[in-house]
Amino acid sequence: METRIYEVVVEPGKEICDFCSSRDIEWQYPADDGLIEDTWPPNLIRESIGDWAACEVCSELIETNKRFDLMLRSAESNLKSSPEYTFAMAGFVADEVCKVHKVFWEKKKGSRIKIERRKI
Repeated sequence: METRIYEVVVEPGKEICDFCSSRDIEWQYPADDGLIEDTWPPNLIRESIGDWAACEVCSELIETNKRFDLMLRSAESNLKSSPEYTFAMAGFVADEVCKVHKVFWEKKKGSRIKIERRKI
C-alpha cells in the first residue's frame, strides 16, 4: 500500500470554523495533535494538527457539551457544501463527523481562547 502525505495550508484571513465551516471564527480551542481514520476512502488517515477554530454558535455548543447538536450542525454544513453528497449519504457523513469530533474531544486541552477575526 502506497503512503501519500498531503498538507493543507490555510492562507491567513481564510480561516474557517473547524466544525461548520463558517468564516466568522471567534474562538480557539487548544488541542494536541490527533489521528482520524476515515471509512472512505479506505485506509485514509488524516492528522489533526494543533488547535481548533470555532464560530460563536459551535463554541456555545462545545461549552454547553451539546455534542449531538454540534454533530448535527457539522454534518448539515458538510451536506450543504458538498453537492456530491445526497440525502442517502447523510448517515455516512454523520458517522465521519463523529470520528472527527471524537478526536477533538479527546485532544482538547484547557479553556477556549477568544480570537479577533474579521468576517471574510
